[in-house]
Amino acid sequence: MKKLKLLLFTCIIFAMGLFCGCGPRTIDLNKYVKADLSGYNTIGTIRCEWDKEALRKDFDGKLKFNSDTNKEAALMEAFGEDPINYIDNYAKFRFTATDNLSNGDKVYLQWKCEDEKFEKIFNCKLKYSEMEFEVDGLEEIETFDPFQYLEVKEEGIAPFGEVSLTVNHEKEFMQFIDFNVYDTNDKKEILSHEVWHKISHIKNGDTYYIMASLSCSTEQFAKKYGMIPSPLVKEKTVTDLQTYCDSESEIPDEFVKQLSDRGEEIVRNYINSNWSKPENLKKLTCIGNYYLYPKNPPSLPENKIYLMYK
Repeated sequence: MKKLKLLLFTCIIFAMGLFCGCGPRTIDLNKYVKADLSGYNTIGTIRCEWDKEALRKDFDGKLKFNSDTNKEAALMEAFGEDPINYIDNYAKFRFTATDNLSNGDKVYLQWKCEDEKFEKIFNCKLKYSEMEFEVDGLEEIETFDPFQYLEVKEEGIAPFGEVSLTVNHEKEFMQFIDFNVYDTNDKKEILSHEVWHKISHIKNGDTYYIMASLSCSTEQFAKKYGMIPSPLVKEKTVTDLQTYCDSESEIPDEFVKQLSDRGEEIVRNYINSNWSKPENLKKLTCIGNYYLYPKNPPSLPENKIYLMYK
């Protein structure tokens, strides 16, 4: 059974307000909020609301507008407003976390109240303090890896490679899962970041992140399919792109030998076709090469190697 353990305070709803004369002097707000926990372990949700029924039981007819000394209170009284319904105008609360909760998590209910204004309008003080809840009793739910239905391709030639994603939608539930590629896994950055289904200008060694997200709420997905996707982030490192060489030393020796042999063949064919006495060529030797490449290519670099013969 889902339950919340309220630490330091017992969440029993009954009136403990102090009364004196015709009206209450203090309202203990902690006694009049109700917390509700729902969902499953890791995707639990906590919500909180006023227990207006308990407030009305304890303060109906006792909490009154201070119309004798406060104009705003007098105006509300003149319009026949209900004082109980006005408490949350001056006393507001929020949880430090409300979603994706797991058993054992602790969440805190914090108050933001207009004490001075409330006291002037109602001639009554507010009492409250931070409340600590521990999540407990959330049921476990089955998970599946959404990335097993995703094909990732790294294509092209570095540093202008591309990542593309193809989703297998044979399973009905995959229609509710979207994938995007980011160059960061920082959620704050992602919120202001351009989303790519395909990223470009990648090279070997670059890291990128594929993130899965639901187009419906996690609770809706869990209710419909009895499971949830996990993990939602996959880190990838580019490793297998072809790449242009930055220097001649990166070219394999056997390929340089092939180039040299082919170059010698081209030179001899030229001599045989254009010299009047090709037999005058006694010896042809490759004496070296030089390699050209753009330092900041605007597009695919046109690298070149020149072979020199003697």
